[in-house]
Amino acid sequence: ITCDYDTVFRYEDVMELYRLMEAEPRADAICALQSKRGSDHALFGLKDNDGNSILSLPDYQLTRNLLPVATGHFGLTIFRAETLRNHPHPWMQSMPNDDGRWREGKIDADIQFWSKWREYRNTLYLAPRVVVGHLQEMVTWPGRDLKPIYQTLMEYDKSGKPSETNR
Repeated sequence: ITCDYDTVFRYEDVMELYRLMEAEPRADAICALQSKRGSDHALFGLKDNDGNSILSLPDYQLTRNLLPVATGHFGLTIFRAETLRNHPHPWMQSMPNDDGRWREGKIDADIQFWSKWREYRNTLYLAPRVVVGHLQEMVTWPGRDLKPIYQTLMEYDKSGKPSETNR
């Protein structure tokens, strides 16, 4: 089981992932449903039969116990030990873009991992009913009335200090 320092989960979430792994012998890995930090999206990727990204998902899919996905996260993910043991090294390797830069077009280590995972015909499932949280750092500003105004770091980077703090 992998878990990140910034993932909020309960004992019951771990037990449910374990139960699902035991119930589905075709599952090599199962990840919980987690939001992407600073985004309106969740941390999983779907592909169609031609390898193109699927950008929308019908609501009924989120009531399933398991949904096959192309990419996931490591916030709270359970792996079948034998499959992980046989996965070729290096497990995690970031790659720069075609210009050798770490900007747009780069491949992060986790995405590279899941790409290799699929390449070796290993399966990954999302457990949409196992919902875990994703911690975010917040800036708290004193408002004009001294009541707190909360802002994520991504909002601050995008917009700067909230106008409600100006005196």
